[in-house]
Amino acid sequence: MLRITESDRDGLCTLRLEGSLTALLLAELQVAMSRGCGGKVVHRLDLAGLVYLDGPSAVQLAALRADGVVIEGCSPFVAGLLSATGVAQAPRHL
Repeated sequence: MLRITESDRDGLCTLRLEGSLTALLLAELQVAMSRGCGGKVVHRLDLAGLVYLDGPSAVQLAALRADGVVIEGCSPFVAGLLSATGVAQAPRHL
């Protein structure tokens, strides 16, 4: 089960993911990403509530990160899976 909650924090659209993200639920994430926060582009994914993700989901999240979406709140498990994908992280602009 996956719960996706959107919020507009600091003027930036954030999606909070809770539960498990699997290949079967990637379409749900894609819909939420395209919908954004009232039409705003999604800038952040808060993964603090994500307890499980599979390989295809890790690759998708890593690709979003490489495209500039900030991923925050990762557990060590989730961070390890994202690192293992081999998808390069987008450079941070200060």
